[in-house]
Amino acid sequence: MTPEKIISKFKSPNTARLGRLFSLAMFLWLPLAALAQVEPIDPVWMTITRDTPMRCGDEPTFYKVATLKKGAVVRMDAKNLRFGRIEYPPGTYAFVAKNDAKVLSDKTLKLADEKSTIRSPNAISGLAGSWRSLYFGTIKPDATLEIIAPVKTPSGQITGYKIVPP
Repeated sequence: MTPEKIISKFKSPNTARLGRLFSLAMFLWLPLAALAQVEPIDPVWMTITRDTPMRCGDEPTFYKVATLKKGAVVRMDAKNLRFGRIEYPPGTYAFVAKNDAKVLSDKTLKLADEKSTIRSPNAISGLAGSWRSLYFGTIKPDATLEIIAPVKTPSGQITGYKIVPP
């Protein structure tokens, strides 16, 4: 078979249709694969058997939020083959940026609007490196959140708040 005949086979209308069909199948399948990564389970309480990094997502590339110490007890409500989704244990915190907060008092705040987010804290870089939302959905707009401490720049300007995760 000559090179021209081989090339002409790949230019046929059937090959083009097959390519479009494959692209469409991949476009539809990829989001479903992503959704299937973590499956909800009936909540269970688990004891941590060794010091373990708690991450902001279900891959080792997500940033570290905290270190779960051996003996800590956590509540898991979803899992995949390698990771479990847990509630933030007592003693951990989350962040709310100043622009996302409506401060009610020295100890409480509400989210400013429905687009405001609560961020998973980056254990290394603080609020500035905390880009991952703590929740994929929304939190009740009237929910009152407890402030642990303001987050300040070296010059003392408030940029956000450490809060108790709801």
